Amino acid sequence: MSKVLINKDPKIINQIVGKVLLRTNMPIPNTFKRGQRISNKPTSIIVHDTNCLNHTNSVLKIDSPKTGMGALKMDNVVKNNFKDINYHYILDRLGDDYEIICGRPINMRCEHDDIDKRYADSIHVIILSDLNVDVPKTRVYNILAYRCLAPVMKMLKIGSDPKSVIQFHDDLMIKNENNISCPGEFLSREMLISQTRRYL
Repeated sequence: MSKVLINKDPKIINQIVGKVLLRTNMPIPNTFKRGQRISNKPTSIIVHDTNCLNHTNSVLKIDSPKTGMGALKMDNVVKNNFKDINYHYILDRLGDDYEIICGRPINMRCEHDDIDKRYADSIHVIILSDLNVDVPKTRVYNILAYRCLAPVMKMLKIGSDPKSVIQFHDDLMIKNENNISCPGEFLSREMLISQTRRYL
């Protein structure tokens, strides 16, 4: 069996990604920002929703039956020049249900300049919905806890109490000049923690 060689040359990678973007009619950024590797064991899982994105796409503004992944990719890859999605896990609506989608590999940092540097090596999860407008269904909490939060806590051994591990983005902002509530006010911290505790 022959070995598969992985090309790590940034110039070649940018050319390949550029060709893919051309096929999808997406504008091509000049350069891509590559994430840094996580240097310490994560101690927190940070939850976001689309409030913290400067979004103009209605798919990201309110919970719609359409998937928001395309709009998230446009925001992250085209607008912000990231090499991939700037979140480790994404909760998105697919048809009549919700699914967890893997984004950035968990050994790579997500770049959020407004978060205290002590949380640089955290796991980031985004809910593709504006939770200042939408009230999440119980199913959202179940999927998020069962398929993402509890397994990540167990796999990475980052604590046994979800209350000390799960953080909200706006709790960790250095400056909240725009008075952003991320995730939105309709996401219940107590319910998210209690649902996660069920599956640990």
